[in-house]
Amino acid sequence: MKNSTLNIRGKSGTSYIFHTYRLPTKLTAVGGVYMYLKLQKNGDFKVLKIGNTHNFIDEMANHNQAKKIGATHITAIQKNNKAKREQIANDIRYLLKR
Repeated sequence: MKNSTLNIRGKSGTSYIFHTYRLPTKLTAVGGVYMYLKLQKNGDFKVLKIGNTHNFIDEMANHNQAKKIGATHITAIQKNNKAKREQIANDIRYLLKR
């Protein structure tokens, strides 16, 4: 599947461009912020989990966890700086409550 992009607006008003992939997938060995998503019947995504990692390959090794929570997709943005990853994850965490 060709990846698509999602423009995610944080609670702060900042926009972030995330790249979205159907699970399972392979990502690169870089740090970033990710969201596990479930594709709904109406075509919208439901956010199931938000996190950040120093290495997407390590996170994808846990894709069985994603399946257990019902994830069909992962969306991610590359950020190697740990403080920036944490800031973005906190800025978009409100999406879990939707």
